[in-house]
Amino acid sequence: MTELVDSGSLWSATKTFFPLFVAHLEKRVTGGRVLVVGASDGKFVIPLARRGWHVTAVEVDTTAIRGGRVSLPDNALGPIHTPGLITRLSESGLSERVDVIEADVRELSFGRTFDAAFTSCSWHYSRNGDRPVATFVTAMAEAVKGGGLFCAEYMMPVSVDHFTTDRYMVEGQLRHQFSTRDWLVLEEFYTSPFVEAKHIGVVKDHVHRMGLFLAERVA
Repeated sequence: MTELVDSGSLWSATKTFFPLFVAHLEKRVTGGRVLVVGASDGKFVIPLARRGWHVTAVEVDTTAIRGGRVSLPDNALGPIHTPGLITRLSESGLSERVDVIEADVRELSFGRTFDAAFTSCSWHYSRNGDRPVATFVTAMAEAVKGGGLFCAEYMMPVSVDHFTTDRYMVEGQLRHQFSTRDWLVLEEFYTSPFVEAKHIGVVKDHVHRMGLFLAERVA
């Protein structure tokens, strides 16, 4: 069975509910079109492409897309070179199955053309603090066609400063944006706080809490 998380990604060890999303998606359709927002170096893009999906990968980080130097925790040899998404797709023979877009999803308009849209812990970054998270969610949701899926796993507040921004959503907050008759909520749950190992950008082990939201456009 094709791996559901790309083991070659620099983010491969971080927690995800991506296999649950794929299970729901493949019950409905196979080989369609999926939008991945916050594509990074391909943790989710490459597994989807390998399973026959055509993926549109949206990412704002140039290094993640085109490669460059990154610092890993506890790497005594200093920064390493990461090849980036475009090169990794080429080396995997998957370039024809993936459209890579270097842009802010809030500035894009696809129309309702995708069988699913997925993002993993992307809108909590400070660069998205210039506008309400609702604009990010709306841009993704409007790309999903009838019968398609919207799926987001996201960071929830665990420290006092997290409660001062809407980029860390509390329980039930995301559901309100999908409360119209256009959407049917399929999955919604939240983790307890857990310790995640240090990774790029975070130099020590740290505490996270995550939410998972999955809905189907029914109209």
